[in-house]
Amino acid sequence: MTIRAGCPACKQPVECPPDLAGQVMPCPGCGQRMRVPGTPPVLVARVAEEGRHVGLIDTEGDDNPFADLARDEAPVDPAGPPPAGVAKDVVGEPLRAFASSGQGWFILIGVGLLLVGVLLLGVALTTRTIRLVPAAGCVAVLLGGALVYFGVTMMGRRVVVCEKGFADCGPLGSSACGWGQVRSIHQTVIRVFNGEAYSHTHHEYAVVLEDGKALSYDNAFDDVGALGRAIQRGVARAKLPQAVADLEAGRAVEFADLRISRSGIGHGGESLRWDEVGAIDAKNDVLVITRRSGGEAWASVEVPRIPNVALFSQVVGHA
Repeated sequence: MTIRAGCPACKQPVECPPDLAGQVMPCPGCGQRMRVPGTPPVLVARVAEEGRHVGLIDTEGDDNPFADLARDEAPVDPAGPPPAGVAKDVVGEPLRAFASSGQGWFILIGVGLLLVGVLLLGVALTTRTIRLVPAAGCVAVLLGGALVYFGVTMMGRRVVVCEKGFADCGPLGSSACGWGQVRSIHQTVIRVFNGEAYSHTHHEYAVVLEDGKALSYDNAFDDVGALGRAIQRGVARAKLPQAVADLEAGRAVEFADLRISRSGIGHGGESLRWDEVGAIDAKNDVLVITRRSGGEAWASVEVPRIPNVALFSQVVGHA
């Protein structure tokens, strides 16, 4: 049975033999390198095993991104039919939809600023006496226009997470992306306090596709934390087989400043053997690697710098 894929560059449908699942091949039409969906058959059993270093990563704490990624999701209603214009063979069956909200406020504030800007420019044209009025009017018009544009483009926007990818749907059109077409996802998750009292959690997820297109999701989306976790997990499932193959072949898997290999973990020009690693912990978006001997910090990296942190935690487990 062949595997059906789509080239991210020329959009041509491509049929691939099953033994190429999870591998990178050139598109027969345009030559663009593309990853074939699926898991390599020889790696299925290996990926399913629990790795040797799973226990090194701390998954406890409210401000720990690894604990957030390990959270079980509550059951939700089905997402409904696939969005219009989205190829079902690319993303599979819809699982859950996440809608944006609060755009009306941006539009109202933007319209208000536009009116103030026009009024100030009118005053400047009629009086010609106050030099700062034209500048203030121009700033108000530009800022108001930007807010209105943001509100309009976000109004009605929703992200539908599916079995094999996700679809980003908005007033300007819909686009579908398979998990294998995502190059990286960076996350920023910070708990915000008002004095000593917890206020809210700020979420921001920056997704970069293989074709260079960038997408971002933040607190403007309902339950954006669940959306970010779903994308992180989907990308990790797609990339884990190749990462395990690299480990088996003796190659290191890189995550920005960090390198994971069979022998240990590297940071910058230094490395630490696995038997020297005490724990890998993350608090309030800072990852800290401690030595087993003495418990002192060996390296620290800001979590937003690390691409695909869900994949990172799984690769550590399989190293």
